[in-house]
Parts: sequence; structure tokens; C-alpha cells
Amino acid sequence: MAKINPTAWVVAGNRLTTGETLFYSNSGWVTTLFAALKLSSKDELLNLAIDPNEVVSVEVVAVDERGELIDIRERMRIDGPSVKPNSLNAFREAS
Repeated sequence: MAKINPTAWVVAGNRLTTGETLFYSNSGWVTTLFAALKLSSKDELLNLAIDPNEVVSVEVVAVDERGELIDIRERMRIDGPSVKPNSLNAFREAS
């Protein structure tokens, strides 16, 4: 499998009160990756003001040229676990 080089980075975190995944944008925190501020270098992070009382587990996440997350862990952070409760119920009913 070929290694995908990041073309930009976004800042992701989780809302302190709900755990919802958020992305930093020019207008604050948003829920969609599409609206996230794309940084061309990690050094640009030094200029961001992130409130620790609103968002926790803040990380810099690599994205490709289409603006999609490269790391599977970060994709799971957004989409949730790969085994959903409904999937487990369907499996139990089929057994």
C-alpha cells in the first residue's frame, strides 16, 4: 500500500460536554471536516487560540489533497466505532 503524503493539516478535538468531534475553522469550532481550516504547515498552529474549556483531546490531523483524513484512527473518531449497536443486534438475531 502506497504511503499518502499529507498536503494540509486540520485541528480536531472533542466537545467537552458531549464528546462530539469538532474541527477548528476561521469562525470557531465546526462539526464538519469540509468547513475546517486547512493549514499548510504545523507551524501555523502557534497562532491559533484554542479554549481548553470547550474542546478536549485536540490533535493536528493530516488530510490529503481532497481534504479527506489520511489516518484511519481519525476517520473512526468521526464515524464512530466500526461495529455499531444495530450491527450487533442483527448478528444476535441471525444466530
